[in-house]
Amino acid sequence: MINFQVAYGWLYQFEDVDSYLSTSAKPLKKDIQESLACNDYSEIDRFIDPIKKIARTSPRFLEAAEIHLICAHAYYAKGEMEKALQSLEEAGNLYKSDAHKYAVTLWMKGCVLWELEGKQAEALLLWQRSLDAFELLQKQYLVNKQSVQWYQQQCERMRQSIQQANPRQRTDPRIRQGLYPILKQILLLDTKIPTPPRRVNSNQFWIENRLYQLINLSNTSIIDIVDAPNLFALWVEDDTMDRLGIMPGDYVLVRWQITAKHNSIVLVVIVNEDTHAKLKNFTQEGSKIILSPHSNNPDHLIHEFPRMSRGFQIKGVVLGVFKPV
Repeated sequence: MINFQVAYGWLYQFEDVDSYLSTSAKPLKKDIQESLACNDYSEIDRFIDPIKKIARTSPRFLEAAEIHLICAHAYYAKGEMEKALQSLEEAGNLYKSDAHKYAVTLWMKGCVLWELEGKQAEALLLWQRSLDAFELLQKQYLVNKQSVQWYQQQCERMRQSIQQANPRQRTDPRIRQGLYPILKQILLLDTKIPTPPRRVNSNQFWIENRLYQLINLSNTSIIDIVDAPNLFALWVEDDTMDRLGIMPGDYVLVRWQITAKHNSIVLVVIVNEDTHAKLKNFTQEGSKIILSPHSNNPDHLIHEFPRMSRGFQIKGVVLGVFKPV
């Protein structure tokens, strides 16, 4: 498992420095590290307060962000997870313009969430987002073989860590092999880091540097739940639902779940037929289940099942569609 400290070591991987701390902050960092090494947590707060003051007054955001990570590590070691999360959130906000550092921060945040009861699913999501970001960065560094190799190695380690933490992914590889290759996460503003949808200006979102309008297709108040960690944006690659206005190149807002209500649009895998999840309309007539397209294209088939069976697997329910503005 890639732990908090290992991820912290990735922060300045491609830079000539290993710290952006000022001369006044470095001794405090050393004091905190020595206390952690000795498992002496009683004195740590005495060092945290003045170094946090430096972060608040520093004109250099890289120093402030690094201090927040130092504090997060200290809180994490002390078992004060909520404080650790707050420090990581502050660091992440400062690192949003730096794809690499922000992705590292996401992984560390996942490490903290993993230790909290009932937060393991959120931790897995953050680790997956961090992995997705590293995979994107790997493609951006194609001209630099050394950087590509480093990202490839870390991506493989990250994948192994996620699989070790989530046994379900080992027993049901279709989720990773089929769904993730066509999954493109929403991007906030002009950053390059995959993130889940968040409430922003009304119902308009930036996805890969283009503005989209979110159209509600459900009875759910999307704008109130759009911060939920089980939502993601899925790129539409075919015309299965074009009669409903969901066109190739659009994105749909999907909520992870394995069940659906009558007349819902679902993301579903037909067992022994589909190589990846597809959009279908889910209807139920008594015990019979019908999965049908909304398209004039005869290549898209209607599937009928006598009951909720193992013949198909629902991966999520579509809540809305993102249309280019």
